Amino acid sequence: MRVSESTGLKVSNRNETRQAHARALELTTKELALGRIVKTEAWSYWVEPFLNGKYSTAAQLRTLERYKTSWRNIVPFLEERGLRFPRQLQREDLYAYIEYRKITRNERVRPCSFNTARHEIKMLGMILSEAVARGYCTRNVARDLSLKKEKPAQKPEFTTEDILEIRRRLQTEPEWMRLSYEISLHQGTRLRATQVDLHQDVDWVAGTITFHEKGNRLLTVPIAPELRPLLERRRDEGHRFSCLLPRAASTAWRSFFNKMGRKDFCFHCCRVTTVSRLARAGVSEALATRYVGHASTEIHRSYQRLSVRDLVACHVTVAGTVGLDSSAWTQAFKSPTESLV
Repeated sequence: MRVSESTGLKVSNRNETRQAHARALELTTKELALGRIVKTEAWSYWVEPFLNGKYSTAAQLRTLERYKTSWRNIVPFLEERGLRFPRQLQREDLYAYIEYRKITRNERVRPCSFNTARHEIKMLGMILSEAVARGYCTRNVARDLSLKKEKPAQKPEFTTEDILEIRRRLQTEPEWMRLSYEISLHQGTRLRATQVDLHQDVDWVAGTITFHEKGNRLLTVPIAPELRPLLERRRDEGHRFSCLLPRAASTAWRSFFNKMGRKDFCFHCCRVTTVSRLARAGVSEALATRYVGHASTEIHRSYQRLSVRDLVACHVTVAGTVGLDSSAWTQAFKSPTESLV
């Protein structure tokens, strides 16, 4: 069936007639390109099987889960704009996706930050690379978008009062929250790493604990003395793991801090607190970086929350090396005339 559509341009105007012909040529080209698409090129036919195959090992399950979540956020946007096939996607669609993700709230999608939307576009770029390889589109429109990561808001350190108040409020929360909180607070580890296999990841004789960190890295460190009784109790009670994290563990913590009236808090503040207190205690940067498993000293420094008050400790060190006794003060501050007498 042939359908005619007006361009709204005047046939009596030579320039507008030229624009109308260019527009008609553009639409014809797109229609011819789409006419060659077969239904198996649609996103719904191949993307999830592709992700399942690419991240199929046990060590990649978290990566697969994270990418599938990102893909589930992208799908409603593609459906809303009628973009069923990779070759329909244009560069301007990706820029529009940023704004879409920042403001859209419905039963399938919740608003997110710019950095989260940027991460999802980066993941989409990986999917588009596969689409190009399969011949489903001619180019990867997600490449070189120049979307620079925004600097996230600085996560605060928990004060002693905060730590105690959180402990008090956690008494009415699920046990896994209390356990993960204490493990992270003492060891400075991330939320997911707090689920430790007490049989395989803890050497009770050597007094070490092995955390499964990001990128499938293993981090073995001494068990914090204050934490050991808690882990031993879990073991003696017959528990296999230090705690069992639910699938929506991060969401549960977000809700907890919201109810507490501290939207500036998040679970990762435990890690910030550990790093800051290690620095304040004079632990060397090399040892502290190794203890919490940071990939570099630059990343480690970004977690430190030392205040001006903390710098007073520097006076003790400086005074011990270049300090002046009373006679030295007198000699140092004599006027030139006094020195000649």
